[in-house]
Amino acid sequence: HTDLAEVRRLCDQHGVLLVEDCAHVLGPPYSGDQQLGKAGHAALYSVHKMYGGDRGGMLIVNEALPFELPLTKHRSDDDRLPETLLRIDADALAIHRRALYEAYGAAFREVAGLTPLFPNLGSCAPQSFPVRIGDGLREPLYFELRRQGIILTALYYQMIGEIDPREHPESFQVAASILNFPVHQQVDMEMVSLIIERTLEALEELRR
Repeated sequence: HTDLAEVRRLCDQHGVLLVEDCAHVLGPPYSGDQQLGKAGHAALYSVHKMYGGDRGGMLIVNEALPFELPLTKHRSDDDRLPETLLRIDADALAIHRRALYEAYGAAFREVAGLTPLFPNLGSCAPQSFPVRIGDGLREPLYFELRRQGIILTALYYQMIGEIDPREHPESFQVAASILNFPVHQQVDMEMVSLIIERTLEALEELRR
């Protein structure tokens, strides 16, 4: 885990603005880490990724700044963002995401070659249910499920060029095996049950 307090101390020491990328966070009360979203001078949140809006984001400034934020003003023709934010029940979203996450966890706990990255959710509201697929089956599984109409994601399956595989081999191992199962509000428990069933069937078939 990153020591955000130390990161902030270094930023203050050198006069650097610290803006936290919280695009995959529902909000500080649901982050599982009370520093997340609060350690920086400001934090950016995604309305689309976590709140179910069509587009847009939020910038939350945590404190008075000794300098002006370098923001570019942009007017959008989409006036639905304020309405989307007003309709959000963050507590309900957190409960929904956690319930789906726990359903995946219970179903995948004893599956050979499928390893949940974070089996213990803690108190956070998750962005997805990330797993590692072993035996080189990540891509075959992904495309088989896609063929059946089940679209998963593989976040960070490609690493940026600045990361040296010789210095960070584990990062590349995770990138080559990660698969993310959905827990967002457009997915219900019935859909999760279907995803689990098809995943287990596909893995069994791929191992034959």
